[in-house]
Amino acid sequence: MEEINQKIEEIKANESPKKGKNISTNLFKKGHSIKSSGRHKLTPEERLFKQATREVAMRILKKHAPKAAKNIVKLGNKAKNETVKLNANKDVLDRVGIGVKPSTVIPIQINFEEARNEFK
Repeated sequence: MEEINQKIEEIKANESPKKGKNISTNLFKKGHSIKSSGRHKLTPEERLFKQATREVAMRILKKHAPKAAKNIVKLGNKAKNETVKLNANKDVLDRVGIGVKPSTVIPIQINFEEARNEFK
């Protein structure tokens, strides 16, 4: 929680001050919540909290990405379950850009009577 508050302070220091806006740094007061669904317009405090949380989460995920990649490769090589091996290997290929590309679906209509008559 403290890390997010520090990130908020960092973001605030890099932004130009807005006239009449006073955003609290302690967003973890009892009863504080951020609505993430519906048409709720975020307050400046909520936007700042959301941005800081996202930046902290991305930093943590980037830090652990190499180990996660190694674990996926390890599963692809050593998993006992063949489905786990297959899915891990597909994930590796997808992440390096050579996995299966989604196919394009083209709708067509066939008149089977005409097709049947053509092959008589």
